[in-house]
Amino acid sequence: MSISQLIINIILGLLALYGAILSTYIHIKETNYRSKVTLKFGITIEIEPKRTLLLSIFNIGIRPISLRLPYGFELPDKSDLAFINPPLNIKFPYLLEKGKSLKITFKPTEIAKQLKEKNYKGIIKLKGMYIDELDNTYKSKPINFNIDKILQIGDSIK
Repeated sequence: MSISQLIINIILGLLALYGAILSTYIHIKETNYRSKVTLKFGITIEIEPKRTLLLSIFNIGIRPISLRLPYGFELPDKSDLAFINPPLNIKFPYLLEKGKSLKITFKPTEIAKQLKEKNYKGIIKLKGMYIDELDNTYKSKPINFNIDKILQIGDSIK
């Protein structure tokens, strides 16, 4: 075997190894649980428009995610403000199928009151969170939550 044939065999062997590693990596990424959690302020219109805090989770993976209680918020000190009483139309464990989402709304003033009871004040970084049956925690990017301003202006939009 010549040197050039040996070099070609080594290159082909390395390419085959690279392809096998890449294929395995892609398979693992595709079959993992993947989601996107968002936390944002919004408006609901019932009898009159009201401010809300919307906590959403989207299943962007290919496997269903089985969410469990509690859900809620991660606070700046890494503790949480958890809820175990979901809205009446949502039953936990909640199976979040591929491409589906779950949205839960909160009254910002109720959250602000609970945070004030925990001795928080002013503007804090608040993250939304859900937990699945395998104890994986899914968190949103933080938002600025102004406790004092929310308590001052309330939920109603005038």
